[in-house]
Amino acid sequence: MVKIIFPQQVNIPRLLDMMRFAYARKTINEDHFIFDFSNMQHCPAFGLLLGAAFVRQFVENTKSWYQDREVYIEYEGYVGRTYPGHLGFFKSIGIDWGMDPGQAPGGDRYLPITQLNFDVESTMYSEVAKEKLTSEIQSASRRIAEMLTRQDKGDLFDNIRYSFVEIIRNVVEHSEQGKCWYCAQFWPTRNQVEIAILDEGVGIHQSMVNTGKLPIRDDISAMRYSVLPGISRHGYNTCSYDSTTGIGNAGFGLFMLSQLFGKMPDDKFAIYSGSRLLTCSRGKPCVSQLPLPVLQGTAIKISADTRNFTEIQARLDEFSQLAEQVYKIQMTKNPSATAHFLFGD
Repeated sequence: MVKIIFPQQVNIPRLLDMMRFAYARKTINEDHFIFDFSNMQHCPAFGLLLGAAFVRQFVENTKSWYQDREVYIEYEGYVGRTYPGHLGFFKSIGIDWGMDPGQAPGGDRYLPITQLNFDVESTMYSEVAKEKLTSEIQSASRRIAEMLTRQDKGDLFDNIRYSFVEIIRNVVEHSEQGKCWYCAQFWPTRNQVEIAILDEGVGIHQSMVNTGKLPIRDDISAMRYSVLPGISRHGYNTCSYDSTTGIGNAGFGLFMLSQLFGKMPDDKFAIYSGSRLLTCSRGKPCVSQLPLPVLQGTAIKISADTRNFTEIQARLDEFSQLAEQVYKIQMTKNPSATAHFLFGD
């Protein structure tokens, strides 16, 4: 029997330590695992989504690993963990305690863990299904943008909202899974807001390889290309009215968010996919190798200091013009040249 202690601080380093320990025990043929949540305290949005995904993927992988005997997965220490329970964390793993994902009403200080399910096949044949899917994407993007910007209208809100429309749309069409999760929190005493979106699909690298159009050398180049303007799974500078969602896509979503929230010292933008983590510092992307385990899918984190929004608003036109400039001159037909133009690499 192996007890896996969920960390007190639910963040990437602690979660990786926990899961490396769990997978190490699996490789020596342990077949009885207990996840203990009694230490959980600091539970930010990104950590909750990532932690839940790690547990789900571990359980699935472990059960397929041992095909010759039964595997026992148990959970303890979750009763009394009221905050993650209220946000739907435990139910998202499959533990029957707390609220269901999306059940809590949310408000101006949090959005609970919410799962979006997309019946993509139906949208190919039904305009009603397509309209329903489009409405769900628009609604989720509006909720996330309102939480992040602390506004419900204006240029900043509109740009952020549409950036999330593009991100969720890409999950629908390219993750090959048909669902994603999101969660958000606002801490007024710290002037901090955090947004997280996660899917458990094929991941950024495989999604770009599947196009057959991008010069993907490795995981690093795939991650770096993901934040260039105008790049999508269907190629370069593609603005399409897709038959699945009916939502046009200019491919500026991740670029705009990485630039707006990857420059200020107190803001953080990150993409985690596979075994790679992309972060932005002073607007330049940096890709690092993370120790195992590999995350199946893609997770996006935005953490912002609300006191910076005046400056972010002032930079909005600058980055909109930059994205349009790159789009018009079609530099994304050469992603390396585009990266050099934008980031000085």
